[in-house]
Amino acid sequence: SSPVPFYSRRIGLGPEGTPETILLGGKLTGSVGDVNIGVLDTWMSDSVENAQRNYFVGRAVANVLEQSSVGLIFTAGNPQGTEDNYLGGMDFNYRTSEFAGDKTLTANLWFQQTFTGGRTGTDAYAMGARIAYPNDVISWRFGWARVGSNYFPALGYAQRVGIHEFFGGWRYRFRPDVDWIRHLDVGFGGFMVTGLEFEMQSMDLDL
Repeated sequence: SSPVPFYSRRIGLGPEGTPETILLGGKLTGSVGDVNIGVLDTWMSDSVENAQRNYFVGRAVANVLEQSSVGLIFTAGNPQGTEDNYLGGMDFNYRTSEFAGDKTLTANLWFQQTFTGGRTGTDAYAMGARIAYPNDVISWRFGWARVGSNYFPALGYAQRVGIHEFFGGWRYRFRPDVDWIRHLDVGFGGFMVTGLEFEMQSMDLDL
């Protein structure tokens, strides 16, 4: 759930969280062949500098293989400050419902890079991977993400920067032959967050 390259509620609020007026906006969604496209562009009234701001986001997703997709995203604009901010990202989402015969298997790879005027440092990228087996009796998922210390998605958000995050879980589902019990689940899950040098910051485990 984090980092998020675009969060629509960023539009309409200034750097201090004060409302700004939307002067003009347009949204376009549709598909061309196997490619789905979404574009949003808004012109805002800047309550701080008595000027105008422009926020743009574009997303394209192409269907590949039988059930998978490749996506691109680009954002421009900074409602959180006066410096310029741009983000570019790409992702690959794999899905099959024929794993081991009739099981579902999904996997995801993604990368994002931000460019912010006035900020020094080169570690402004984020990346991650995830694999999941979301099936009825047995379900599991495992993943990892790295968020650089200078990563700044101005039209989105990141809960923490300068971290590695590891997460996962496993679940087994019983379906007893009892009228008043639909199913019983047992399993474990959790996540661990470390610094970029793998020093522990926080950990959560659930049984």
